[in-house]
Amino acid sequence: MKIGVRLPIAVKKLDKSKFFTNDKGELYATVEVFIDTEPDQYGKNGGIYEMQTKEERESKAKRNYVGNCKVFWMGDSEAQEERKAIQSEPAKQYAGEFMDGDIPF
Repeated sequence: MKIGVRLPIAVKKLDKSKFFTNDKGELYATVEVFIDTEPDQYGKNGGIYEMQTKEERESKAKRNYVGNCKVFWMGDSEAQEERKAIQSEPAKQYAGEFMDGDIPF
C-alpha cells in the first residue's frame, strides 16, 4: 500500500550542527517520521523528529520535535496491481494484429 503524507517542518527548530552535505554539495537534514494511519484529535497522523545520534539515543536525550505529519492519501495495493495488469493488457490484445504494410509510419 502506498501512503501520501504531508510533512510541514519548522526549519528554524532544526539543529544546524547536524546538517550534512552529500557528494554534490547539497545540504541535508535527517528527520524521522512516526506515522499512525488513524488521525489524532487534531487530524494529524504523527510527529517529525530530528534524527538523534547514537550517543543521544543511549543517553535518553529528549528528542527534537520539528513538525507533524498528515496522511492525505492511502492507496489500495490490490487496485494498484489491477491497474498494472490493465495497462499491460493493450500490448497483449493487439500483438500480431497488424501486418507490416498496415502500419502507417
